[in-house]
Amino acid sequence: MVNYIIIENWENRSRELDGLVTKISGKRPRIIRPYLDERVDLIGEDNALILTGSPLSVNDTEKNPFILWEMDITKYALNQGIPTLGICFGHQLLAKLAGCEVKISKEAEVGWKKVSFYPTAKEDPILRNLASEIEVFQLHFEEVYNPGQGLRVLAYSESSPVQAFRHRNAWGIQFHPEINPNRGLEIFDMAALKRILAERNYDTTRINRMPISGSSQYQRKLILKNFMEYCENENR
Repeated sequence: MVNYIIIENWENRSRELDGLVTKISGKRPRIIRPYLDERVDLIGEDNALILTGSPLSVNDTEKNPFILWEMDITKYALNQGIPTLGICFGHQLLAKLAGCEVKISKEAEVGWKKVSFYPTAKEDPILRNLASEIEVFQLHFEEVYNPGQGLRVLAYSESSPVQAFRHRNAWGIQFHPEINPNRGLEIFDMAALKRILAERNYDTTRINRMPISGSSQYQRKLILKNFMEYCENENR
């Protein structure tokens, strides 16, 4: 059985993933919090990695040196063929390892937005059975630029051209497939997010606080389910 390891990149960023991974696999994942100096060794185990989101920038390694450790262990996972799924911050960290730039977004994405998948996503192990367009929860102020030849871009949005990609045995997902509408409302009401949006002069009237359609929730969960099926079957 695969050991799922969630690298939590800030407080409470693993809550939904913990529950979903447990429900799908029947086994609790191990949660590592590197920002609290927790570390993990991937040698000698049948592992899979999930890298969470974070309010931090992957570029800010001087203030947050744990990011360098995470880059090292993720690079090891890539070289050893360990399946890896990066979400938001994790997506951007994987992209940096693949030689891409991560910079401030031309237009930040906050709230429920539509993401479209390229036809090639139908051939991808974790995106193969998704609709061509779904609603997803977005919360990021930086994004991936200049994807190189090693990256297979699989999804895009109106304002962000790299919403999902595959790089070797790893997938990056800019949006949050783990977030449901109720959790989204909780996030919008957090004082910390309100402060960040105010500091950035973000027009909060533009935020879609709820998805238009409820049908995308099943689609979002499929991404995690498909990733775990890949870990358990096709990659072994």
